[in-house]
Amino acid sequence: MGNLDYFQIFALSSTLSIIIPAIVGLLMLRRVENYWKLLVGFLVVATIVDFSAAAMALKGKPNLWLLLPYTFLEATALGGVYWWFYYSREKMFEMKLVLGIVVAVLIGLIVDAIFGQGLNSFNSLSRTFEALGMIILSLIYFFSSFQDLSLLKEENIPMLWFNSGVLLYFATNVFVFLLSDYILSTQPELHIGIWAFHSVANILFNLLTTVTIWFASRQ
Repeated sequence: MGNLDYFQIFALSSTLSIIIPAIVGLLMLRRVENYWKLLVGFLVVATIVDFSAAAMALKGKPNLWLLLPYTFLEATALGGVYWWFYYSREKMFEMKLVLGIVVAVLIGLIVDAIFGQGLNSFNSLSRTFEALGMIILSLIYFFSSFQDLSLLKEENIPMLWFNSGVLLYFATNVFVFLLSDYILSTQPELHIGIWAFHSVANILFNLLTTVTIWFASRQ
């Protein structure tokens, strides 16, 4: 079995893995807080987008134009989860930080779409910018938890799982997106291996998101 075969397995598993948290989320929808319902809504839309992109690729149709709108949606939804969580805990300072970071990310995506890489290319700049924003949001949560231990109480454990998934996924993505263009131009034989990291990180994120929703539904 060649390297390409292993990559295809990782890529397929990565695409299919989002079905798990989406289904669990829909089954547990009535039992979770509103900010987790926002996450479930995003997972459902993301599932549709992922499978649509895969179907378009199989038919030889261009699908890169889906990436930037998806990134916009992802940043808005995940940022919204953080904002809504802090809102429910009356953490005004953290709410303002989250709002400012998400708005900055969205502005960056719009600028890249208009003046940068556009809609019909792989938007590595936008994806990197979004990833950096999400990493900052996850670090803010950890820092806030050390400052206010109430954020680590049992009822907030689902947020800890979610935040860990966000940090793991987007930290890996920064590495992938920053190196992908360079490696493609200098050592193309390693390009597939780099993207395998992205697939593994995506699978782990979806599994941690499933754990998040499961624990949230038990409270």
